[in-house]
Amino acid sequence: MIVLIASIVLIAILSGLFLFWPAKREIGSQVEDSGKQLSLLKEELSNLQAATAGQFGSEVEREQAITELKRRVLKAARQQQDTKPLATGSVGVLGYCVLASLFVLVAFGFWWVAEPNYADQARDERLDIKLMEATTDEQLNDLKAMLEKRIAEGNPDGQTYYLLGDLHRRQGRYADARVKFTQAFEANYAPFQSQMAIAETAIAEQQGELNDVARVALARAAELNGEDTRLQFYRGAILAQDGKLDEALSLWQTLRAKSTDGDLNQQLDANISAVKKGLALREQPGPSAEDIANAQEMEEGDRQAMIQGMVGRLAEKLKEDPSDIDGWMRLIRSYLVLGQQKEAEEAIHSLLAQKEDHPMGLFLLGRMYEERGELAEAKAVWEKVLKQIPEDRSEHQTLKKQIEALGL
Repeated sequence: MIVLIASIVLIAILSGLFLFWPAKREIGSQVEDSGKQLSLLKEELSNLQAATAGQFGSEVEREQAITELKRRVLKAARQQQDTKPLATGSVGVLGYCVLASLFVLVAFGFWWVAEPNYADQARDERLDIKLMEATTDEQLNDLKAMLEKRIAEGNPDGQTYYLLGDLHRRQGRYADARVKFTQAFEANYAPFQSQMAIAETAIAEQQGELNDVARVALARAAELNGEDTRLQFYRGAILAQDGKLDEALSLWQTLRAKSTDGDLNQQLDANISAVKKGLALREQPGPSAEDIANAQEMEEGDRQAMIQGMVGRLAEKLKEDPSDIDGWMRLIRSYLVLGQQKEAEEAIHSLLAQKEDHPMGLFLLGRMYEERGELAEAKAVWEKVLKQIPEDRSEHQTLKKQIEALGL
């Protein structure tokens, strides 16, 4: 903005110099020439008046010459008087008009930059800053009203959609945010940034899972800027989610060595540690094909004991590292398969102690409450899950019907 203002002022100054320098030189030359001519004529008249009649044919001729010189002196004097300075002549009036026009141009430049109705780019920058600085729901709602008004006026641009999407994301309305980010991309606003926003919104909506929406958006972003550090981070997440832990570890370690982003490095350290633990568990000796074949021939009690031993080892590992969310889910499912409802419920509470809004943990807990006839508790838990599911998804309608079926 400062550069723009400085440019306007510089252009005005240069324009003034360009317009007035030739005029100044022309007026100055006219005044100077008139003065020289008058001085020469006066000097010649003085010499003629001092001359004697003998230098002329007759006294009459000398008087005629003197009269002619006087006439020429008067004419030269009038010409010098008519040649006025810049401030008083017609050129001076024009000059003042041009100066006034330049002043108006500079003033308009300042106003254009500062006035929201005519400085779209400056206005968008200010809205962006306001969105980053907004801390209360009231501030966010005011910004939302401003952005929606611009859309309603029929002249929305890509940045308007993007800012509105960012606002929805701030307020946890991920489905709405994804729609606006998509509209920003379709308007060709910051294509890479818009695609990354679509992906990250979908990931947040799925509690960290990379669904098809996120994967498609990341693939499109990779076509635009495949070396971006955030994109590389999510590539590693896709590999880890697909079970390719070795490749994910290699990619994240390479990215960690190059990254200077403190927040990203903190997340990378956590993910690298988790992947290493996963690889360590994978390398631990498990049941061989022969063990599995023997298990099929076991008595029911022996087979149950073997499964119980495996579940017990997993429970011990989770006591050492309770932050393993996936491990808790495996343990909960194992207890449910074994029919150990009490242990499963304890594991659910342990999971929720690590992640209190875990949707699957809350859903399973609600189902246990329902089976025991504790319908009010089941409704309270399931309503927490319902708030996390966008209304346009089928899961939302299914769970809503289950809550209504409780009859409360």
